[in-house]
Amino acid sequence: MIKKIGVLVAVVGITGCESTPTVEPGLSRFDSPEVHSEAFNVRASLGFEGKNIVSEDGLSESNNHSLRADVAVTLGKGVEVSYLYSTDTKVALKYQFYGAPKEQLKVGNVSQAVSIGYVKSPEQSGRKKDRRWSQRYDYLDLAWVTGYRVAADKLIYGGVFYQRGEATGENYKFNFELGCDWDSNSQRCFLNDFQTDGTNYGVNVGFEYQFNTWSSVMLEFVHGNAKWYGNSHTESAFGANFSFHF
Repeated sequence: MIKKIGVLVAVVGITGCESTPTVEPGLSRFDSPEVHSEAFNVRASLGFEGKNIVSEDGLSESNNHSLRADVAVTLGKGVEVSYLYSTDTKVALKYQFYGAPKEQLKVGNVSQAVSIGYVKSPEQSGRKKDRRWSQRYDYLDLAWVTGYRVAADKLIYGGVFYQRGEATGENYKFNFELGCDWDSNSQRCFLNDFQTDGTNYGVNVGFEYQFNTWSSVMLEFVHGNAKWYGNSHTESAFGANFSFHF
């Protein structure tokens, strides 16, 4: 009797862990179109962002909020490089091509910037029925953002973004009797490779308030669409980001 109960608990536990491959692009941008003109100006930020989650089975539609942390360094002449760590990681290069630089805090300033970035996920794995899968994805990120400084300490900004990439992975048999368990990547357990292209795109609008010369906060609304695995999902999210400037 005890043995039967143990087997039942194990089956329920394994069934509860079932999942399918997913792509979880972050929606939040938090990109000011104003960049310091001098080199080696540093900004470190911490906040939270919404996700637009798309799964292989098309069932994941939740919008969770993940913590995000990023650091950015100016290179001079309106150029900035940044590194973001969230569910995925992102490196990006931004260039302000119009308007007064950040340090001027010029009231009435209209600014514009463009950016290009590369986003990469960690390796993911899970199980669906008698199949165990492993996956990773990456994509390029292109964006244009513009802003208007309504006061020395207040900036309204917004823009559009477009992302394109692919997800690749492998399927393996999941059968304890054959020795094909969570850790087995042997050839006898291998089923097939899989690959899917995907896109994410959307618009954002935000507000930045500068407390003083060394700290600020951004509040943002984003609306985006994600298309992966032949499935499409549209999501909206609010986010907040606190920054320290050095």
